Amino acid sequence: MIYDLVRIKELADSISKQIEAKDNEVVRLQEEFGVFKPLIKYKLYPTYLDPRSDLQRKEYEEIYKNNLKTEEHNKPIIEHNQKLGNKIIKTLLGCGLPQDKNVERRGKTVRVEAQWLQEFRSQLRLFTVCEYSFKDTWNNYEKARQQILDTKNSEVAVAEKKRNEKERETQIAIAVAYACYVLKLDPAVYNTINKIVEHIETMDKYFNLAIAMEETRGDWSEGFGRVEEALGSFKIENKVDRKIYDDINECCNGEERDGRIFRDCEWNYDKIYALANPELVELYIKLNMLKQI
Repeated sequence: MIYDLVRIKELADSISKQIEAKDNEVVRLQEEFGVFKPLIKYKLYPTYLDPRSDLQRKEYEEIYKNNLKTEEHNKPIIEHNQKLGNKIIKTLLGCGLPQDKNVERRGKTVRVEAQWLQEFRSQLRLFTVCEYSFKDTWNNYEKARQQILDTKNSEVAVAEKKRNEKERETQIAIAVAYACYVLKLDPAVYNTINKIVEHIETMDKYFNLAIAMEETRGDWSEGFGRVEEALGSFKIENKVDRKIYDDINECCNGEERDGRIFRDCEWNYDKIYALANPELVELYIKLNMLKQI
């Protein structure tokens, strides 16, 4: 077989020129329209979510922060690709390609977007949409983790409260038993701090009167009845008792109805406290403190 080398060379040159012309046209179109830029893909979270794992949370947080950077990187690329896609659509529509078409649906004719435009938009999504909703995944993960932590903290708080209540009950039981022993009281009768405290007030006339005066000093909205009651049971046994009685009685029967008078009178409650049995006062204070815990 004899080959026409000249003819072959002419065909090769012709094909080469056609390819070059097409390449030049591609370059021209790229210069005119631009080129679609690829998006960086988001990093996926591990398939298994365990909100209880601190180690996994560090891994998740790293992925989340990395995806935030990726999102920022993709924003200008998406904007560029969207503008380019819109420009191409506008050009093709200007060249006469149809924007929509008629289709039959349930016996009715409706206008829908042209097939070429639907397919182009579908391809355009590859350059303008990141399908992975990493923020929603992260938010759901954090919500689940917080619920677990809240439940755990609540359980710890309940356990702590029960433990504190148990300790307080134990302390009160010990204090009640000790007070009954010191004061020689029947623990079956005096089985609460309130009962013992009320009993202590009646054991010492000075203490009883001083407490009534101090309480009235703090709140005299209901008058001086508490002091008058304590004064009524105050037994006068010596000259000092007489002076105390007369001074406080005068305060109760005077025109001044301000409870602060029991702080400022000659025999104020601080001076009367000093006459009370110090052991009773100390026990009373400790029991009251325990009651307020």
